[in-house]
Amino acid sequence: MGIAFGKNVNQKEKFLKRLVLFIFVCCIFGTLGAQDPDSQATTLQPIVVRPRPNPAHRIIENAINNRDKNNPEKNRPYRCMQYNKMTLHVQEDSTALRFMARGRMPFVQPDASYGLIVESVTERTFAGPGRIEEKIIASQTSGFKEYQQLSMLPLALQFFHFYEDVIEWKEINQFYLNPISPNSTDKYFFLLLDTLISAQGDSTFAIAFRPGRGSNIDGLKGTLYINSRGWAIERVEAEPATAELLPVKIRQQYRLIDSTTWFPSSLGFEILYKNFGFTGLDMTFYSNSSISDVVIDPPMDGRKMAARTIWMAPDAHKRPEYIEHYRAILLSQKELNTYKRYEQADYDWLMQVAEGAMDRNSFSYKMFDIPFNQVLNYNFYEGLRLGAGLYTNWRFSPYFSVGGYGRYGLKDKEIKYGVSVSVFPRKDWDSELRVWYRNDISGLSFSREAGIGGAGWWGNLHFGLQAKAQSLAPFFEYNYKGQYFDRNHGLCNSQASIQLRYAVREQRSKIFRRTQTFRSDHPVFYLNYAVNMSDAFASPRFYHNTELGMEFNTYFRNVGRTYFSLWGGLAGKDVPVMLLFGQSYLDRTIFLAEISKSSFNVITNQIYASDRYIHAFLYHDLGSLLYKSKSKIFRPRLALAQSVGWSQLTHPDYHGGRPLLDMQQGYWESGIVVEDIIRLNYLNFCYIGLGGGLYGAYGGSVELPFTQTLTPLIRLSASF
Repeated sequence: MGIAFGKNVNQKEKFLKRLVLFIFVCCIFGTLGAQDPDSQATTLQPIVVRPRPNPAHRIIENAINNRDKNNPEKNRPYRCMQYNKMTLHVQEDSTALRFMARGRMPFVQPDASYGLIVESVTERTFAGPGRIEEKIIASQTSGFKEYQQLSMLPLALQFFHFYEDVIEWKEINQFYLNPISPNSTDKYFFLLLDTLISAQGDSTFAIAFRPGRGSNIDGLKGTLYINSRGWAIERVEAEPATAELLPVKIRQQYRLIDSTTWFPSSLGFEILYKNFGFTGLDMTFYSNSSISDVVIDPPMDGRKMAARTIWMAPDAHKRPEYIEHYRAILLSQKELNTYKRYEQADYDWLMQVAEGAMDRNSFSYKMFDIPFNQVLNYNFYEGLRLGAGLYTNWRFSPYFSVGGYGRYGLKDKEIKYGVSVSVFPRKDWDSELRVWYRNDISGLSFSREAGIGGAGWWGNLHFGLQAKAQSLAPFFEYNYKGQYFDRNHGLCNSQASIQLRYAVREQRSKIFRRTQTFRSDHPVFYLNYAVNMSDAFASPRFYHNTELGMEFNTYFRNVGRTYFSLWGGLAGKDVPVMLLFGQSYLDRTIFLAEISKSSFNVITNQIYASDRYIHAFLYHDLGSLLYKSKSKIFRPRLALAQSVGWSQLTHPDYHGGRPLLDMQQGYWESGIVVEDIIRLNYLNFCYIGLGGGLYGAYGGSVELPFTQTLTPLIRLSASF
């Protein structure tokens, strides 16, 4: 009891002392507040705190000012060797993992090995801006024999340097503003973390970066290491600032190859598939690349490179000695176990399925291909279109393919079919000679035709040649100068034509047997020319048809991506409608596709025909620049479209039956498209987006009121 009493006394004394001090302070402030109101008041001067300039900004600005000098692809030509290693890691404590490992599911590994390992050696040659050749000279993949296409993934997915204004990941159509780009200090927050001094006296500044508050950009976050010698990037680690379905992290290291030239020495990325598909697995791809044997101003050996090209040597899978030579670090035991585990496996069939889809838009099964586009389709003339097709592929013979298709329209109740034989003199599908017969729709007509043609590449020029004989009958009631045409009395026509396509600095990749092209920020030009002779006239005469076109799309920093196309054509004035240029609703659908960006989309029952025309199409994708939703499902992206057309039908009185219009008085079409109004996660592999667009037409050549031209369309998309 005495001890407890002593504690209480001490606590009371402390309390009384604090109470007296509190009353004393209150009295002082009360006296100051009770001064005579006429007396001079005491004014406290404000204290101004000015922020110091961000020390990281000076370093970033220096790096921006020197980026062209340090960019390896804005300087002298070079050649280097690149060793790539990619492994697939699968979460090892997953119940699903153990279940599927017992079922021998491909790429699901036990604890002692990885799901996949890919090694390759690439010779990279840079001849000038946009002129790059990447040749895979050696490759080996666990579980695969002849098919080594997975070795192209590191080349396609990673960036060789970090100096472009916009970091573009073409494969998933993602764009990120580079922190080393003009005015980036207004969009990014930079924090100087550390300064390291080298033995040579150079300083390396470690700077963290992320999008600034209120900056509505698709940006990155990570750490930059800037070296004071030339203000070059010495190292960078970056990832998207906002969560993505496929989280990506990139890392790059640079080194001096002489006293002034910085060059990439190692590249890497990792991609995480969280709870992938129906498997319940967490899968991560890790890729590491080392760069060696750098030669500045190498001899080009007569090479002509007009664009970036990625291709694989046919015998790449037979050159393991190159991989052993350029492999700087020995394989770990786990990596060796991965090769050993799949030593007897053969998963080439997976690549064969991918080959059919990419090269021929088909499902491949053994020696045959089944075309996707012949199975199910829709347009306003045929309605729902059902069918099937079957063609031989290179496993039947690498030198030729033979096959055919048949389909039926539920609305027009007509059967269409076609057969063809293709010959490939060089055993790939870039050079082709083809003979065909088909009974199908073509433009505004039903066509029965037989023809022969060929196609190939010459540098950046793709060309095609055709000769065909056909019988054409319009979909609708029609007569030309009193002569009626229908399915039993078609227009007999013979025609020879040439099609040219030239792309400036277009990136190409030959993944399998056909060259694939990638969207370029440079223009693409088209020329189509046809000459024919028709027996529907009173006397035979030559007929010329010429079309010129240009397409261009580019990404503007902080503005979005713009698509622009311009087309014009000139045809004979004295020909039936089947040989004129036409625009109608008959071959359109209710779905917006990629081609919709360079076409008219309003659907009415009017038919436009002309012997000369000029059309221009502008489509601007703002993405999420105006509004960035935080919702996982509601992720709208806005796009605006504007099209204009002029055309002339010189002799409208020659054409009877259904009225034909032209665009002499001007045709204007405007549209607004909102993509991903609803965006759903599909098996954690991709996003399926549902959006829509609304288009309307106006101008002197539009006979309907604007409200009657309003056309709602559906936009389906897939993204990562």
